[in-house]
Amino acid sequence: ISEAGREAVGRLISELRPKADGLRWVRPESLHLTLKFLGEVSEEKLPELAEALRQSAEGIPPFDYTLVGKGCFPNCRRPRVLWIGVENPGREIFHLQRQVEDAFEAIGFQRENREFTAHLTVARVKRPFGIEDAVHAFREFPLEPETVHVTEIRLMRSVLKPGGAEYSVLHAVPLAP
Repeated sequence: ISEAGREAVGRLISELRPKADGLRWVRPESLHLTLKFLGEVSEEKLPELAEALRQSAEGIPPFDYTLVGKGCFPNCRRPRVLWIGVENPGREIFHLQRQVEDAFEAIGFQRENREFTAHLTVARVKRPFGIEDAVHAFREFPLEPETVHVTEIRLMRSVLKPGGAEYSVLHAVPLAP
């Protein structure tokens, strides 16, 4: 996600955080768009993962997507996750995600059963009661569409800590010129 996109979503988070103690908000510096979640993986597999990532990026030129819309998984009546939507009219992000699925399936990772929904997770529900007002405020918060330019994909490590997940880049691959 671009710095401008991070700032736009960060404004939403900082405005809504005090109004919603039943939600655990993502730190703006941790915002990301997940193409595939791998789970627990040993360090020895890193070269193989890096190669699968490189194969995933083949033939995909840099592209733009727009942060637009807000919603909840599985729904906003009983949310577990609050998200910002991603619109990609050229569909490159969906093509890239399919290539990621193919490349990682080839090295033994199971395909995702659910249909890919491009989004940024901005909050997780800590407890399911007393958050109706917070969810309503989230859905009503004005968020101007923000365009994000994508030039690379990254293999990330996430480490769960009491204050939330910490992310670090293990490998980055540029998209085709």
